[in-house]
Amino acid sequence: MIERALEGHRYDGRTAERACAAWEHGTHPLPGNHWKVFATSGLVRAALDGLFGGAR
Repeated sequence: MIERALEGHRYDGRTAERACAAWEHGTHPLPGNHWKVFATSGLVRAALDGLFGGAR
């Protein structure tokens, strides 16, 4: 999911948001655990920014 959102695109804020949205869309949280999707999405964004040197 994340890889497909990144593939063929220069990393910037829009690409980061697209990758996080793709990840969120692919989750299936248990009842009462939806907050974990958004918390983990923030971690995904931080990891991508660290890997690619931040959104430009």
